[in-house]
Amino acid sequence: MKEVKTPKKPLAYYYGIVLIVLIVFNLVVTPILMEHQVKETDYGTFMSMIEKKNIGEVEVKDNQIIFTDKDQKNIYKTGLMNDPNLTDRLYECGAVFAKDIDKQMSPIISFLLTGVLPLILFIALGNYMAKKLMEHAGGKNSMAFGMGKSNAKIYVQSSEGIRFSDVAGEDEAKENLSEMVDRYLEKGTMYVLEDNDVKAECVVTDEGNGILEIKNIAVDPENQGKGYGKALIDFLASKYADEYSVLQVGTGDSPLTIPFYEKCGFVRSHKIPNFFTDNYDHPIYEGGVQLIDMVYLQRHI
Repeated sequence: MKEVKTPKKPLAYYYGIVLIVLIVFNLVVTPILMEHQVKETDYGTFMSMIEKKNIGEVEVKDNQIIFTDKDQKNIYKTGLMNDPNLTDRLYECGAVFAKDIDKQMSPIISFLLTGVLPLILFIALGNYMAKKLMEHAGGKNSMAFGMGKSNAKIYVQSSEGIRFSDVAGEDEAKENLSEMVDRYLEKGTMYVLEDNDVKAECVVTDEGNGILEIKNIAVDPENQGKGYGKALIDFLASKYADEYSVLQVGTGDSPLTIPFYEKCGFVRSHKIPNFFTDNYDHPIYEGGVQLIDMVYLQRHI
């Protein structure tokens, strides 16, 4: 059985993309936003502010004049007029001639642009890259998991030419379980969760009417209670959300299995009375309880 390997790119690659986006933003978008902080006024208002000595800094350009009020709280601009005595009047009112007036934006806008927006861009780009990585790792047929162990992954194999023993090994699977899973594979699909080695497997089948049924799910006994079974179920719910409306599982009314499925979001749907007594030639016990009815649980996805 071949494992689907997840291609990895250097972390610096993604940081580089974020850096380029931020640089382009600062070069293009920020100047436009800052330009909106400059209030346009007429030349008469400019002259009136000179007379009231309410000019702070002033920058005379080829076709316009940019200036601030005395407190430098507001920035204005007006058209340049033919006024030979303008320089003298500006000196007299105490204006400071600046080469380039610092067009500071409001603290709120500055915080949004420098603090919030980069974070949003980084998160959005991270989600996009994660989605692309999953697609390159095998599209819909593979999915990586972060369960405290970075190399946990789920992959799928075609039902043709594969047996349960290929996954678990004859020593790890009881013969009747192996035969049952192989029978389900004739019309179903097997998924395997690996974390250095095989930790869990499941087989799902299409039951029609928008129902996907888990025919079998098994977790390596030494790794039970570590979240692998739930991770496998959550993977199925996510993968098939666009194709099915219900994820279904049938099990015995056992104190060991029912609470597990309920913890995974399943609720009781219906049951088949006497399923285990009618279909098995010997009593089946689990958790000290004899299994009689088949209980079906469903989870809407």
